[in-house]
Amino acid sequence: MLLIGGITLSSCNKENNDSADLEGTWVVYDGELLFDGSVVLNGDNAMESNSYGSFTFSDGYVSIMSEDGGGLYPYTANNDIITITSYIFPIQMKIKKLTKLELVLDMLMPNAASADLSGGEKVATYKGKAIYRSDNSYIFDVSYWYISGSKFVICTPIDEDDFSRGWVDTFRFYLKKLTL
Repeated sequence: MLLIGGITLSSCNKENNDSADLEGTWVVYDGELLFDGSVVLNGDNAMESNSYGSFTFSDGYVSIMSEDGGGLYPYTANNDIITITSYIFPIQMKIKKLTKLELVLDMLMPNAASADLSGGEKVATYKGKAIYRSDNSYIFDVSYWYISGSKFVICTPIDEDDFSRGWVDTFRFYLKKLTL
């Protein structure tokens, strides 16, 4: 009985933290690029590849500001997953850490659900994974992926002109809450 009560109590606390602690403005101070769970670039090298400056979560919307501009999108937060509705497909971010002042988010490469991932041409091997390419996508000109277990994992080259520089399937953002 005590164990069930503890699980219920910790589940309620986690859900409250997800919604209450997420609200506010978060400034990106560091980042990493990952492939199959391993960091391939970090610090300044990784931050050059993405230009997100801040995320502001408020009343079911997130404002994302960067050097390139910004946008306002509806979002939901369930368990450890934030889903942002951006244009025609959802973007999902996994909350790796959330406290009152610190947030770590993993953003997977958007899944091009309209792409035919059953075929394709092998274009590279990276960290023991065969990388495939398909031109059969309605959303993107080209889709790249590898297979991990029984899943297709969308990825992108670090350098489109030089596949040997590496591949990325996840952007990790380290953020601090802006307090006034």
